[in-house]
Amino acid sequence: MKTPVRFLSIMVGLLLLAPAAARAAEKAADIVYLKGKAVIERQKQSLNAELKSPLLETDNVVTRERSRAKMLFRDDSIVTLGSKSRLVIKKYLYNPATKRSESVYELADGKLKAVVAGGSFRVTTPTAFAAARGTVFVVWYDPATGTTGIGVIEGTVSFGNTEGGPGLTLGPGTMSTITGSGQPSSPQPFSGAGGFISELFETPGPDLVLPEERLEQIRLDLVEKAGSVAAPPVDLQPAAAASTTTSVRITVQFP
Repeated sequence: MKTPVRFLSIMVGLLLLAPAAARAAEKAADIVYLKGKAVIERQKQSLNAELKSPLLETDNVVTRERSRAKMLFRDDSIVTLGSKSRLVIKKYLYNPATKRSESVYELADGKLKAVVAGGSFRVTTPTAFAAARGTVFVVWYDPATGTTGIGVIEGTVSFGNTEGGPGLTLGPGTMSTITGSGQPSSPQPFSGAGGFISELFETPGPDLVLPEERLEQIRLDLVEKAGSVAAPPVDLQPAAAASTTTSVRITVQFP
């Protein structure tokens, strides 16, 4: 009995799609702090976000009014999403051997603060992009005016229009904006305090419970990235033993 050609074509197609589907299902991050309400949009599902909820590549994270979510990614980068914001994890590739990543995020609305541990980290909006390695910065986007803004706290960030142009390299304590198809405005001083982005700098309440082997590296990364800003206090305490595995407790406060 001959196997139908159509059946063979379908089977080959499924085999070719399997690796991509498996990679896309890998975890990119965990939600480690949540204030108010946030939703995870995954394919055709809408899931209520909770503390320790895993995030996958292509997930959308949407925060409601007076809400905030902090996400710890596998490379130890931390993204804080402000209220009434939408973040799309467009691409997240992570190499456990080198602890380096290649990541692309889309901020479709609202504001975020990024503490970039390393690797290639890129945030896009409908009008602009920001690319960085090992730095701390804030991005906001207003769809009503088509304006993207960026403020750099530590390190340097490349900032430009998605439609092309020379772009800028911004250093610590500077900010710039792009509206529509225009080019970045001249760098201006940025303090990171006050205004509508101040919520990104509030001290989180609950402790972050992380695997013991990641604590020291995260502590060193956070202190190093603090640079000219005050180093965030890090308080390490042993967690209550719940099983044969050992866990510890870390409390991270951002300036």
